[in-house]
Amino acid sequence: MPALFSGPVADGADGGPLGVRRPPSCPGPISARSRAEGFSERFARIPSALIQKVNGVASEEGFVYIGGRIADTIGGALGGFAGTRDVLDFGCGLGRVAARLFDRAPDARIVGFDIDPMMLKWGEDLLAGQPVRFVDTTLDLPNRSFDLVIAVSVFTHLDATTDYWLAEIHRLLRPGGRAFLTYHDQTLFGEMALQGQLPGVASDGALADRYVLGRGTPEGGAAMGTFYTTEHWERLLDRWFVISATAERGMFGHQSYSVVRPRPVSPPRGELLRRYARSLERHLSDLRREHEIFY
Repeated sequence: MPALFSGPVADGADGGPLGVRRPPSCPGPISARSRAEGFSERFARIPSALIQKVNGVASEEGFVYIGGRIADTIGGALGGFAGTRDVLDFGCGLGRVAARLFDRAPDARIVGFDIDPMMLKWGEDLLAGQPVRFVDTTLDLPNRSFDLVIAVSVFTHLDATTDYWLAEIHRLLRPGGRAFLTYHDQTLFGEMALQGQLPGVASDGALADRYVLGRGTPEGGAAMGTFYTTEHWERLLDRWFVISATAERGMFGHQSYSVVRPRPVSPPRGELLRRYARSLERHLSDLRREHEIFY
């Protein structure tokens, strides 16, 4: 599937919402442990197109550097990882962030969830020997089983299913647990409109609640990009969470993020939305196995 995002909305290292520009010749920190366990050799086996899909550039140095920058941003937003034991990397891709969390939270047990089987296959190979488990469904993950859920560049590619995945993250968080969730805000929308990158949007167009680029393409795919006003985004979060902090353009000056805690929700409503999310996830998995969608 050709990505619509080759410029400011690509989730990569050279000009995307993560906004990290680092020459491939400038290596990021690769731990001695990773080198000893053959990280570089395993990384070299991953198809470069797969790396570019989640990272923008295919170099190992860029992959490691960006993953570390994201992990540091998360740690800064949370005030550190002390007491964080069970972590869900929601939309984990190849484990770019998970790989760097081990250096910052060595006692963490990480579950990486993604609906892309190719990402899971290569991510599992890349992080072989590390305390991380990759899963293609949240169906079997128990209620209230995580201290921390991170979702980086996930809600930036969702539309109709946004509410349902928020409900699922709510289900999975322990009382007092936290989630770190990124989104595209109205200021990025305005910049892209000015540059003529949003079809049908005037160069001086203002965002009203939510705009979806690539509407009608598969949920979660690279061809879909979603923008929210911060006010609308926080209204969505408020159904399920107490918002601790929101930082517009807080991820390297591009993606915005919120840190949230689960809010008590009446069981009937939570159960209804949770059932929908599970049904949707099962349907997506079936389509993938039948080769109807490829993301």
